[in-house]
Amino acid sequence: MKYAGVVVLYNPDKKVLDNIKTYSDDLERIYLIDNSSVDNSKLFVNFSNIEYLANFENLGIAKALNIGANKAISDKIDFLLTMDQDSSFEKKGINDMKNFIEKRDDLNEIA
Repeated sequence: MKYAGVVVLYNPDKKVLDNIKTYSDDLERIYLIDNSSVDNSKLFVNFSNIEYLANFENLGIAKALNIGANKAISDKIDFLLTMDQDSSFEKKGINDMKNFIEKRDDLNEIA
């Protein structure tokens, strides 16, 4: 199974790094979709699994999530975690979700 995350950004500051660190090691790829008017990619250079996409305008959260979801589909990702820049995870949260998913026989029936 391939797991990725999409995070919608809007004028992020360094605090967002702490949030992303709570789940970045547990995902193969993280798509950062930035709705800011400036390029913030330099904030994220220390992450090896991040793909940063700047919109250079606020397209809204739904459009940004769709951009990330389409990217995940084209990369053949099986499951996508959707986040905003203010959200974080407890240490075992992602692994608990992965274990739950991987024990299921009805993967075509869950989202």
